[in-house]
Amino acid sequence: MKPELSLKRYFFPILVVVSISSLGLVFWRQYESHEKKLLELKTKTTARQLALRLEEYIKIRIELVSRLQQAWMKSSVPDKQEFFSTAKRIIKDFPGLLAINWIDREGYIRWVHPFEPNKNALGKNLKKHKSARKYFLESVKSGKIVATSPITLLQGGKGFAVYLPVDTPAGRQGYLNVVFRFELLFSGVVDKELSRDFVIKIHHVDDKFTPSASKGWYAFKIINQKWHLHLEPTEELKEQDFSKWDELVLVFALLAGLVLGYIALRYYDKHNALRESEEKLRLITENVSDVIWTCDPDLKFTYISPSIQRLRGFTVSEAMEENVEDSMPSESLHKLMKLIEGLRHKEKTLRLPVDFSTGVEIKQYRKDGSVIWVQVTASVMRDETGEPIGIVGVSRNISDIVNARNESEELKEQLYQSQKMEAIGRLSGGVAHDFNNLLTAIIGYGNLLSDELSDKPEIRKDVDEIMQAAQRAAHLTSQLLAFSRKQIISPVYIKPDIALERSRNLLERIIGENINLVFNNGAQGAGIIMDNGQFDQIIVNLVVNARDAFSEEGGNIIIETDIVELDNNHRVWLGDFTPGKFVRISVSDDGCGIPEPVLKKIFEPFFTTKGVGKGTGLGLSTVYGIVTQNSGLINAYSEEGKGSDFRVYFPVSEDDLIAQREDSVVESVEGNGDIVLVEDDETVRKVTARILLEMGFNVVQFAEPRKALKHLLDCSIGTVLVTDIVMPEMSGIELFRKIRMERKDIKAVFTSGHSEEIISKRGVLDKGAVFISKPYDFNELAKLIRDAMG
Repeated sequence: MKPELSLKRYFFPILVVVSISSLGLVFWRQYESHEKKLLELKTKTTARQLALRLEEYIKIRIELVSRLQQAWMKSSVPDKQEFFSTAKRIIKDFPGLLAINWIDREGYIRWVHPFEPNKNALGKNLKKHKSARKYFLESVKSGKIVATSPITLLQGGKGFAVYLPVDTPAGRQGYLNVVFRFELLFSGVVDKELSRDFVIKIHHVDDKFTPSASKGWYAFKIINQKWHLHLEPTEELKEQDFSKWDELVLVFALLAGLVLGYIALRYYDKHNALRESEEKLRLITENVSDVIWTCDPDLKFTYISPSIQRLRGFTVSEAMEENVEDSMPSESLHKLMKLIEGLRHKEKTLRLPVDFSTGVEIKQYRKDGSVIWVQVTASVMRDETGEPIGIVGVSRNISDIVNARNESEELKEQLYQSQKMEAIGRLSGGVAHDFNNLLTAIIGYGNLLSDELSDKPEIRKDVDEIMQAAQRAAHLTSQLLAFSRKQIISPVYIKPDIALERSRNLLERIIGENINLVFNNGAQGAGIIMDNGQFDQIIVNLVVNARDAFSEEGGNIIIETDIVELDNNHRVWLGDFTPGKFVRISVSDDGCGIPEPVLKKIFEPFFTTKGVGKGTGLGLSTVYGIVTQNSGLINAYSEEGKGSDFRVYFPVSEDDLIAQREDSVVESVEGNGDIVLVEDDETVRKVTARILLEMGFNVVQFAEPRKALKHLLDCSIGTVLVTDIVMPEMSGIELFRKIRMERKDIKAVFTSGHSEEIISKRGVLDKGAVFISKPYDFNELAKLIRDAMG
């Protein structure tokens, strides 16, 4: 009986012990299961964030190299210096790249950077590379950017490469090549904590793999290749996360009882859910590139995400203590405060639990002192009841976007300015051409009238005034033609240092006694090819412009010459040109300077800041036209209150065989002989024929070139052809060439208000021909005709 009683007595306690032990064991197993799930979630989330970071990391570096590719695709020949300069800057500012190479059209690696770790690749032919050949040939054939799968690198080790074909207007020049080694790639993306906690591997999509339950993997794409990033927690991390309960758990379960076990289980479920949520939030805030921040109603920061260190170089604690006024320029601070005040105003005005979100672009200082562009987006932060408790915002680095946008705006402005100047040039050239015909008639009939009024001095004086006004108008059209690059020129070999010394006395008389003129000739002996008159016109206009920058106290004007070497890097501020040696002529002053808005318009015709009647606005536009006509370049530098510096560049010429022509005074000429005059403008034709007849020439005149051609071929009368160049049915040059095919004795005197044909040959005419521009001096015209007759 005692053993039975004893069994009944201990039966219930044993049942309770077994029940509570079982419950404790279940509790422990469930806790372990949740820990495993949490680790799996952490692994998968980290894999996804790391893959996205790795994908962005690689794309940025490929995009930087593709900018060089796009720049080269607009030119004809890749620039070696530009390649090394760009590659050096990318490698320095964006570590993690093994190499940036240049491959020629035949597949040979010609340039590498950096040299030392990549010298083994120099000179190798990728068409013979065992693993890279396939992808290189794919880029050759398709003309597209192609990435390789994992390959054995010429520099040693494993990695992959990207080929960027460079197609220019002249055809394909070669390929830019970006090389990534896996070790360098990981070192630039994976921090120490992550590499300590996880085993990280990258597999190509074609690789066979079988991920375990504890592994996390994420697919990403680089150009045309798909990759898988695999993460597996280390044993140390598993031991940290899988907290091993010992036998005390069961003892605790025995003592706690069923109720306590149930309460603990419920508490654990809630606690685990909270930990999971917090872990997700931590992974997002620590891995996202944007900075997430919050502040209270008094604008004191209450939270800043760790990505602040990547954005601005500050730690979270340093950023929390930083003064907002010191973190950005004053204009950006004004924008930010306006944004925040706008949020407050909406909140006070509407007084409704409505979410407002608005953004602004500002500049911010990094810890190293550099400046970045940041887009700040902010909205009102509320509590559970909907009451505003502060502001939550996101800051994003948009420096690349802003820089690209600014560069695009500058290119648009340059294109607009070029198109505007070209349109004005065409208009002014056309106006000058027609105006010169009118002036020729005015001057011609004025000469006739003046001769007839020799016995009436008072009336003749009025006629002389008309003639002087016509001559001034002719000078004005000459300036228009210089601006429109349609001026007829006689280019010769000029040494600028000698030409400037020759003009010293003239320039000193122009500027007056209160201004000191200084010459510094550093280009002694160097020569250029251009018209003597145009050269003097440039110098006089620039000196007069500098003189007008001074007050009565005067100042200094410095004229300097030197020889410079211009390459493709100078095109950013000088425009398009052929690289080589140039003579630079600088005219600088220490006068009042030019405000920036005015500086942008100084070369536009008819633009002037002088008062009414004090300037035509053609001085600097004339300089611009002459410089451009002679294959030169011009640029202006100025700062208000600190003077101006105008710099003109002309190509250095070694051709000193072009003889310089001396100007001479043309006296009254008496003529004889037969002339064929061809002029489509009736007024000009009549007055020219009349004056030449009075001088003693026999003149046969035609309005149509074809009739003149028939006349000269049918009979031998007429040894000199006086013809306008630009006519409707046939140009004067074409007429002369057709006549010369049958009559070698014929000579020609060409006339024109402008002549693009003559200009295109830089003043070189056919043998047996000379040129005189409208409005011409009739004595000079007669002298040219007489000289042509021999």
